[in-house]
Amino acid sequence: MLSTGFTIIVKFRTQAGQWSAWFEIRPQVAFGSDIPMGAVRRLLEGTEALPGEYLLRCDQDQVGSGTLMRTVNWQPPELLFECPSCRGMGEYVGLFEVETCKVCGGRKVVAG
Repeated sequence: MLSTGFTIIVKFRTQAGQWSAWFEIRPQVAFGSDIPMGAVRRLLEGTEALPGEYLLRCDQDQVGSGTLMRTVNWQPPELLFECPSCRGMGEYVGLFEVETCKVCGGRKVVAG
């Protein structure tokens, strides 16, 4: 369960020529940027959002040909995602040994 229960929508707005991010429950308050995560960061900072996990629903490209759904963890000033390499475990289990994940350094998350 998400700690905040809020969903962030991110779409490319052709008229504005930029990515826009808004909370699903408050579409009238949106923040923009030239990159999707820049818009998300501006939304969280601009609305003084509480720290915690948010569901992110983001168009995969400018024409909206697909949707990416991920959980983002807002711990100001950090915007974090589960490490895709170790899937949030912090370690890599090889054939004969267990190692700290080289991507996240054992932290289980990576910067967004």
